[in-house]
Amino acid sequence: MRPASPKKDESLRDGLGSSTPPSPKTARGRLRLRLRGVQSRISAWPLQLVFMVLTLLHCGVYILGPSHVETLATFLLLVWLTGAPLAALTVLELLVRVAVQGGPLWSCRSWVRFFIPYYHRLEALVLAVAAYRGFMSFYLLVVVVSSGEMPPAISDQDKATVLVLCGYRALRCWGIWHGISVERTIKSRKKHANRNMLWMDEHKVALSEYNGMWRVRAWRWLDSGCVQTLMLILTILYCVADICDWHDATKVGGYLLLSVFAFEFFVRAKAQGGERFFKPCLHKFEVCIFAAGAFCLFYATWYTEYLAEAKGEAEVYATAIPVLLSMHRLCRYLAIRMHVSGSFHDADDVMSAKAMQIFNAKFGDIMEVPPQNVRVNLPGSSIHLEKAHLKPEAFKNLHLPFAVESGIIEDLFVDLLISKSGVKARESQGKTRIRLKNIFLKLSPGPGLLEAGGLAPSHYWEYGKVLEGKSRL
Repeated sequence: MRPASPKKDESLRDGLGSSTPPSPKTARGRLRLRLRGVQSRISAWPLQLVFMVLTLLHCGVYILGPSHVETLATFLLLVWLTGAPLAALTVLELLVRVAVQGGPLWSCRSWVRFFIPYYHRLEALVLAVAAYRGFMSFYLLVVVVSSGEMPPAISDQDKATVLVLCGYRALRCWGIWHGISVERTIKSRKKHANRNMLWMDEHKVALSEYNGMWRVRAWRWLDSGCVQTLMLILTILYCVADICDWHDATKVGGYLLLSVFAFEFFVRAKAQGGERFFKPCLHKFEVCIFAAGAFCLFYATWYTEYLAEAKGEAEVYATAIPVLLSMHRLCRYLAIRMHVSGSFHDADDVMSAKAMQIFNAKFGDIMEVPPQNVRVNLPGSSIHLEKAHLKPEAFKNLHLPFAVESGIIEDLFVDLLISKSGVKARESQGKTRIRLKNIFLKLSPGPGLLEAGGLAPSHYWEYGKVLEGKSRL
């Protein structure tokens, strides 16, 4: 056998989630080697194309419905023939991936390790919904065959199965394309944890390079005020049309909103690093709201005629959709307003972003610090800033014997001394303690020293000049 090239072997390790190849001398090592070979074949694009063809065939049977076949029994047989191989291969694919990236299937730790990436958790959620819809569809079809007729409600619910199956297969292709695995996720998180904080000059250079990427430019364009205002107007118009029962308008507007929101989500996830997009708690909450809103929006758009007749169900969706879409837009507004994102160059939680805003409002004219260097500890009531840079222009015209050319602070701790009871609480209530570590100042002789040495005009120590300089402190 010809040995694999180093580049190909490295990409194979990243894709399969194991940086250390198993030893072929043990039975477990030989089994893992075989499983890695199976996973490499399953993750290959030719077999993924087979998965996609089976998914489209199974969904095509649902979309055509029993009206295109002779009997309901034939329709049920077609569903079984296209669905059984797809379900078996999907379960096999999942078990092989867990065995390779997590460990033995009978160990709970293997499953916990496999679900370390946020992508795997999202994939498991979609797969669970697909399994539920698959079992329900097959059960309802068995009931329909026994009764001899298929109500329109059951036929409409089967369309949700089509959506979930296509969504899961698209999600798998996206994960394979980006090479997401447990090992790669762990390496990325370790790299970020060991990543040195940047000084402000380094942050500006890195931010300039980051903003030059096309996906980041597209993300910034989507976050602009004009685009967000347009999306808000489209959302409001759809909600008005939904409340007023303008069915034609809601059908067009529903598909338009789904396309716009999906495009916005994928651009943001791509620009913010894929896996890191799900790190902020605000993004996790937003994804849940977005998933629920997208499902309700798709359901109400796809089943417009059915909901026009079912008034009770239509009222539920007419109430849920405006609430979910409004909450989604509110989450987007907060993320844009607070500069919260999964990017390395922004704050990754609301509290750090708010602390950064308060810091800039109070001390922004004295020092500056990159947003990712701000950490908020709520239980400890403290704020930690790393690698702050002093602004020399803030120390000009203060009538000091020296001039501050520049300055840096390695660590700045702000402790809010808050206690609930006791003597110390009464003594320290409302006080703030600031601790500095490794402060460096570059000083030069000020105008007063120059005058004392006869190197400057003699009007520097006049009463008016001194009063004016001290008033700036």
